[in-house]
Amino acid sequence: MKKSLWAVIISAIVAVPSLASAGYHYSSPVVINATSFAGTLHATRNTADNVSYLGCGVVSSTTGDFLLCHARTTTDSRSCMSSDPGLIANVRSITSSSYISVTHSGSTCTAISVVHLSYHLP
Repeated sequence: MKKSLWAVIISAIVAVPSLASAGYHYSSPVVINATSFAGTLHATRNTADNVSYLGCGVVSSTTGDFLLCHARTTTDSRSCMSSDPGLIANVRSITSSSYISVTHSGSTCTAISVVHLSYHLP
């Protein structure tokens, strides 16, 4: 009985590290194109350079709400804004593990996708 108890305890100790690291992980630092930018917040934050960033925020004022989205890499940067209520709702759902994809026309954000999947977690 004592040997089987030790076997169970040792098996549990050995199994815990493999369970903790299980699952698919996806890491995508910010990528900027002519009309869009996208990436995961944690991957962009953890890039080797001290320049890259990605994010969106909502500004509320007495005249209404609007959103701002920004992205920067070592070679490029983009920003856009919008007062579209649907886009503002998407921005308000962003978390530290979100994948964000922003499409823009000039300085106007035209589409914002916010994705929450387990493999985007840090």
